[in-house]
Amino acid sequence: MAVLSLYKRLLSYITPVLLRKTASDKNPLLELHYYRGRLQLATADALYSDGDHYRPMRIGF
Repeated sequence: MAVLSLYKRLLSYITPVLLRKTASDKNPLLELHYYRGRLQLATADALYSDGDHYRPMRIGF
Protein backbone atom coordinates (compact mmCIF):
# COMPACT_ATOMS: atom_id res chain seq x y z
CA MET A 1 0.00 0.00 0.00
CA ALA A 2 1.23 3.48 -0.82
CA VAL A 3 2.33 5.88 1.89
CA LEU A 4 -0.32 8.45 2.79
CA SER A 5 0.54 12.11 2.87
CA LEU A 6 0.42 13.95 6.18
CA TYR A 7 -2.61 15.89 4.91
CA LYS A 8 -4.60 12.71 4.25
CA ARG A 9 -3.58 11.15 7.57
CA LEU A 10 -4.77 14.24 9.43
CA LEU A 11 -7.93 14.44 7.34
CA SER A 12 -8.72 10.83 8.25
CA TYR A 13 -9.39 11.91 11.85
CA ILE A 14 -12.26 14.08 10.56
CA THR A 15 -13.67 11.94 7.74
CA PRO A 16 -12.82 8.59 6.11
CA VAL A 17 -10.31 8.91 3.25
CA LEU A 18 -11.01 6.68 0.25
CA LEU A 19 -7.88 4.73 -0.68
CA ARG A 20 -9.22 2.29 -3.24
CA LYS A 21 -12.51 1.45 -4.94
CA THR A 22 -13.10 -1.76 -6.85
CA ALA A 23 -15.60 -4.55 -7.49
CA SER A 24 -15.59 -8.32 -7.34
CA ASP A 25 -17.82 -11.14 -8.54
CA LYS A 26 -19.59 -11.32 -5.17
CA ASN A 27 -19.63 -7.61 -4.33
CA PRO A 28 -20.30 -4.93 -6.95
CA LEU A 29 -18.84 -2.30 -4.61
CA LEU A 30 -15.72 -2.62 -2.45
CA GLU A 31 -14.08 0.44 -0.90
CA LEU A 32 -11.00 0.64 1.27
CA HIS A 33 -10.94 3.64 3.60
CA TYR A 34 -8.41 5.03 6.06
CA TYR A 35 -10.18 6.41 9.14
CA ARG A 36 -8.65 7.48 12.44
CA GLY A 37 -5.45 5.58 11.75
CA ARG A 38 -7.18 2.34 10.80
CA LEU A 39 -8.19 0.59 7.60
CA GLN A 40 -11.86 -0.08 6.91
CA LEU A 41 -13.38 -2.24 4.21
CA ALA A 42 -16.82 -1.09 3.06
CA THR A 43 -19.35 -2.83 0.84
CA ALA A 44 -22.80 -1.68 -0.23
CA ASP A 45 -24.31 -3.54 2.74
CA ALA A 46 -21.75 -3.32 5.55
CA LEU A 47 -18.63 -1.71 6.98
CA TYR A 48 -15.93 -4.12 8.12
CA SER A 49 -13.16 -3.27 10.54
CA ASP A 50 -11.32 -5.85 12.59
CA GLY A 51 -9.29 -3.75 15.01
CA ASP A 52 -5.61 -4.14 14.21
CA HIS A 53 -5.97 -7.45 12.36
CA TYR A 54 -6.42 -6.75 8.67
CA ARG A 55 -5.58 -10.13 7.15
CA PRO A 56 -8.99 -10.55 5.41
CA MET A 57 -8.59 -7.15 3.74
CA ARG A 58 -5.05 -7.95 2.58
CA ILE A 59 -6.36 -11.10 0.92
CA GLY A 60 -9.22 -9.18 -0.74
CA PHE A 61 -6.98 -6.47 -2.12
